[in-house]
Amino acid sequence: MDSSDCRPSLELGCWKRVAYVKNHLPFYASTVISKGGITFKFTNMMQLWEEVLDAQMFSQKLLDLNANVTGDVTPLHDKIAFMVLELDPSCTYSPANVTEEVLEVECKCLLSGLPLLWKITAEQASPEMLFVDVIRPLMAIVMHAERREKELISQICYRDRFIEDLLDEGVKSPKKASKWTKFDSCCWHRNYFLSEQAAEVQKFISSCVKGPFDENAFNEKLMLLEKTVHFAEQEQCDVSTIPTVADDQALVLDEEIPEEIEAPSPTATTEKTPKKKTRRLLRL
Repeated sequence: MDSSDCRPSLELGCWKRVAYVKNHLPFYASTVISKGGITFKFTNMMQLWEEVLDAQMFSQKLLDLNANVTGDVTPLHDKIAFMVLELDPSCTYSPANVTEEVLEVECKCLLSGLPLLWKITAEQASPEMLFVDVIRPLMAIVMHAERREKELISQICYRDRFIEDLLDEGVKSPKKASKWTKFDSCCWHRNYFLSEQAAEVQKFISSCVKGPFDENAFNEKLMLLEKTVHFAEQEQCDVSTIPTVADDQALVLDEEIPEEIEAPSPTATTEKTPKKKTRRLLRL
């Protein structure tokens, strides 16, 4: 399709679920429009049916189904495609006939007050075509989704920075130990090394992050960190076993206590004057 063609591009692989094919498995439809013709594909993820029409075959079929159609039928490419993809709200569908050999269903809508009829007649494709058009693209989406790849790279970079920080600074406080416990709780790195695709993922990671990833070195770091965390947890436990000081023993250093002292006075009218006395007490 050249740049002068303003019709929307309905690319192969953009599957849309359609409800007009009543079956125990969900059905999906895909449409590809090109200057050479139009292609309809249907799948239930186990089989594939397709109808491939060049420009001449499409025009002839449309004229056979619609005696009221005259002139250039090229503008009807999109109309038929939207009918097949169940994107035309004015379209009605007859009950579909689905067998292993063929899929048949009639679509009818009103166009400029006149009925426009299209009969889908899709024949079963080969298992190789099912793999190429359905299975392999789905595998690519599952295995190489851009979002999942970015998340994996982000997790690996964060993990490496976290380990380096812990090894450089040491886990000297329960706060850092709790951070490592929280980070280690997901155990995604352990599952990663146990997966059957470890070699492929390892190759991908090595190409995305700086330097190769050494599994043995990483496991050694984990063991060292586990020992360090265990030591930090023991220290925290020892501190928590110290008995608390009773309220009546919580004494304050350099406490100033006012005390009244009766000084010898020559006369009976002399008042008692307060005198400050400093007591230095130690906390028990």
